Amino acid sequence: MTSRSLTSADKNCNFKFFVATLKSAWTQGVIYFIITFLLGPVLLLIAANSYKGNMFREKNIPGFVEAIGESYFLFYLLSGCIAVMCAIFMFNYLNSRVNVNFYHSLPFSRTRLFFNNYLAGITVFAVSFGLNYIVAISIPAVTGMGFIECFPVLSSIFGNSLLYFLLFYSMTVMIGMLTGFAPVQWLMTVIAIAILPAIKLGTVLLQSFQSTVVWTDYYLS
Repeated sequence: MTSRSLTSADKNCNFKFFVATLKSAWTQGVIYFIITFLLGPVLLLIAANSYKGNMFREKNIPGFVEAIGESYFLFYLLSGCIAVMCAIFMFNYLNSRVNVNFYHSLPFSRTRLFFNNYLAGITVFAVSFGLNYIVAISIPAVTGMGFIECFPVLSSIFGNSLLYFLLFYSMTVMIGMLTGFAPVQWLMTVIAIAILPAIKLGTVLLQSFQSTVVWTDYYLS
């Protein structure tokens, strides 16, 4: 066989193994879809109906868009939590010596095996998150709550949430490779991942507190 045919067969084998990994992780995708659906499109539909019920619906569209924009932190936090779960599930085989021996006995290098699971985790989340994005952007159009106004806001939130997922997912995988994915060590991983959101949340709360103090002093003076 020529080197070209070997390369083609190798790529075909890698693709089949990647597809098999995705099939084995379909339950994760369903879980991610349900969680995101309940905290995304469902809440968005409830908010749209509450704004739509007012007789001055057109005047409520800016308020509805602003309410959507203020929910960004919920999606970022959700993406971070799912990223930790996804990384632990995709690399959980490292906790079992039997599973490690099995995967390392396959005709794949450890580098290929790592990137196979790494990319499979991203794909599972991206598909479930993308489906929820399609549902979410259709809600303003169906309810008549300003599709043109809501589209860039929703796209920004979902796009940034995907970037947050990639960041926290990569950090979890990296820290997990260093500390392990055993249940006792999950807490260490979660703490390490939670540092950035905690700093962000603390900054937002501090700014909100300072703003409240300034306005309180203004009205009391």
